Amino acid sequence: DVQFATKKSQLSPKAEVMLQALANRMERQPQATLDIEGHTDDVGSLRENQALSVARAQAVKNFLTAQGVAPNRLSAAGFGESRPKTDNNSADGRSVNRRTEFSWRD
Repeated sequence: DVQFATKKSQLSPKAEVMLQALANRMERQPQATLDIEGHTDDVGSLRENQALSVARAQAVKNFLTAQGVAPNRLSAAGFGESRPKTDNNSADGRSVNRRTEFSWRD
């Protein structure tokens, strides 16, 4: 997962390092494709969170394409706050839910 700050879609330096490793892996496996799913915590409105989750997924896709991954190998979708990993009753829980996840297909 790539984690994000509250109400932000900017990638952290730590996320960029992880995504660079993912881009390298995709270079070694040219047949592989990747589904990128953006998620949020429950801070903000449903509409804001949906847009934010799309922006997070797109930020990851943009980074990977900038590293040379063909855009047709990547899909990006946002799910807002509809698929939490854990509850949003604490700062730690909300932090876990502010993420993008990946589904790798060979």
